[in-house]
Amino acid sequence: MWSLGGANSQSSFRGGRALLVEFERQGELDALSHMEEKIAELSSELRLMQNEEPRLRELVTAADKVRRETKIDRIISILQKEYAGRRVLFFTEYKATQSLLMSALMREFGEDSVTFINGDDRADEVVFPTGETRTIA
Repeated sequence: MWSLGGANSQSSFRGGRALLVEFERQGELDALSHMEEKIAELSSELRLMQNEEPRLRELVTAADKVRRETKIDRIISILQKEYAGRRVLFFTEYKATQSLLMSALMREFGEDSVTFINGDDRADEVVFPTGETRTIA
């Protein structure tokens, strides 16, 4: 968990968000420069909470041991048992999840079994049944 130091940290964070909104609205270089200065200022106030570093190391070690995505395995199982031979539409929040799911579906049902739609019109890091990782556009 990250903590912003100082008594005004909450208002500083809100100020940073306001800068982002301002930049998006105006799209000016001056706003970007001002935002970068504010981010640098806020970043200097970031610090880990007590005993957080050892816990983060434990979590990274545990994540490194993960070899299978059990949720993806469950989706494949449900498709095989309950939706065999049917078309299914999946919605994902993250493009990385979309690519992971596409990879698993292609591995299980073949390269021609999936298609996708997202805002970028491309899916990065899709692993084909051959083991090759590619971007699909």
